[in-house]
Amino acid sequence: MGVYGVANESGKISFFTVATHEILGYFNITNVKSTSTCSMFPHGASLQLNSVVLTRTTENNFSFWIQNVLLFNTSDNAIKVLDNVWNFSSQYSTLNASGKGEILNSNEGSYYVFSEPWELIKFPFAGYLLEKETRNEAHLTVSFGYVIIQNGSFVPPSVVWYDNVSIPVLNSTSSCILVSPRETPQGSLFDAELVFGGPGSGSQSCFSALNASLGLFYNNTHVVPFKSIYDFGTDTAERSLDVHAYLNGLVDLYAGEENPSFLTDNYSFVTPFTAVEIENVVNHEIISKELIYIDSAFRENLTNITNASVDLVPENLSVSVQPSDVFQTKTIFITYEEIVEVSLNLPNGTTHVWVKKGDSIRLPETILEGTTRYSLEGNDMLKICSPINLTPVYQKQFLVKLITMQGAQTFWVRDGSKIRLYQESLLPTQWIGTYDVKNGFYVTVNQPIVEREVVSGSPYYIVAGIVILILLTVLARRRRRSS
Repeated sequence: MGVYGVANESGKISFFTVATHEILGYFNITNVKSTSTCSMFPHGASLQLNSVVLTRTTENNFSFWIQNVLLFNTSDNAIKVLDNVWNFSSQYSTLNASGKGEILNSNEGSYYVFSEPWELIKFPFAGYLLEKETRNEAHLTVSFGYVIIQNGSFVPPSVVWYDNVSIPVLNSTSSCILVSPRETPQGSLFDAELVFGGPGSGSQSCFSALNASLGLFYNNTHVVPFKSIYDFGTDTAERSLDVHAYLNGLVDLYAGEENPSFLTDNYSFVTPFTAVEIENVVNHEIISKELIYIDSAFRENLTNITNASVDLVPENLSVSVQPSDVFQTKTIFITYEEIVEVSLNLPNGTTHVWVKKGDSIRLPETILEGTTRYSLEGNDMLKICSPINLTPVYQKQFLVKLITMQGAQTFWVRDGSKIRLYQESLLPTQWIGTYDVKNGFYVTVNQPIVEREVVSGSPYYIVAGIVILILLTVLARRRRRSS
C-alpha cells in the first residue's frame, strides 16, 4: 500500500500534503511462501516501510530516502530487520552517515545499510515497522525500529529502536517525513509505502502463498491513518508478483492476480497498540494469565465461576480498560474469593455449606432429638482449606429418668453403657418401666429409659417398717439429749 498525496474523491482528483516526524507500518502475517530472483535468497521476500525525509537549511534542501525492512526467508520462517538510507538530494549523491551499519557504493550512488541477525518466527506474526526523524542544528537523526505484538501468541509490546543513523546537516532549520505530490531532486516521489517485494538488490519475489493485512499511519501527537491509499508502491527497486490486495478494514493481501489500483479516500481502520494482561487472582495467588490486544473500549462483566465443589466469587461486578495510541501494557487483576463446599454428615442428616477458603466453621457441640442426643467428640472449630466431605464423631446418648419416693432425676448416658438401678430401702423394691427389674440390677442403656421405684410387700410390713423408722428416729433424738 502507498500514499502519494493524491486523493480521488469519486473521480475528482485533489492533492494533499502530510508532514510528520514518525510513520508506522502495521502488519499481520499468517502465511508467506515465495521464490525470488535473488540468488542469495531463493526463497526470500521483504516487507518494506519506505519514506522520504526532507531537511531544510538556511541555504539548501536535502532529501533522504529511508527504508525499514523485514527480510523473510520463507523456507524456514526466519526473519531479520535491516535499514537503508539514500541521499536523494541530487542525482548520484554521496552520503555521509554514521550508525551501526556502513556506507556502500552502487551505480546509483552511496548508501547506508545495517542488518540485525536472523531470528525464527511463528505465525501469526504481527507488529509494526517504525521510522522516525529528529534533528538539531548540526545533525539529522533517522531512527529505525519495530514492535512485535504477536509471534505465534500475543506478546507485550516493546518498542525496539535497533538503529539510529546520524547525518551531518549544518544549519538545519526544519525537517520532516514528507508525503506530497511532487518529486525529489533524484526523481522519486515524496511518498510513504508499506509493500511486499523481493529480498534485495532489485530482485522480485513470486508469492505462492500469502495471507497478510497491512496498515499505514503517521504520528503527529496522535497516531492516525493516511486517508488516501493505493495498493502499490513506486519507489523501491524490488518487486512482488502474484499479490492481490483489497480493502477489508485493513488492506488484506493474498496470493493471486495483481490489481494495482486506488483503494479509498477514507481509510480509518484502528490497529491495536494497547495490550491488556488479565490476571486472575484467587486467595491472593495468581492462578492464570491471559494477554489480549484491544483497539476499542474493553469491558467484561464478571460472574461467579462454579466448578463442582468450588465457587469463585469476583470482588467486582466488572472490569474495563480504554485503549491508547501509545504502545503499552495495562494489567487487570480480577480478584476472586474461593468459596468451597463442605458436606457435613451429621447424626441427624447431611448438610451442605459454602465456606470461604481459609475460614473456619463451628460444628454443633450437641444435637438433640427428643430423648436422644449426640455430643461432639473433639474440637468444635475446623479450618477449611479445600472442599471436604466430613463426618464428625459424635457420642450417642440417651435420656435416663428415674422416679423414686424422694422425687425424679434425669441424666444422659452414653449408648451401650451400663447403669445400676438401685434405691436404698428396708422394704422389697423393684423398678417398673423400660426394663422392669429388681432393685440393684444393672441394665444396658441402648434406648431412652424411664423407670419408677415401686416398694412391694403387705400393709403390715409397710406399717412395721414405718414404726421401726419412727422408733429409730426417737431413740436417736434421746441419745443426743442425754449426751
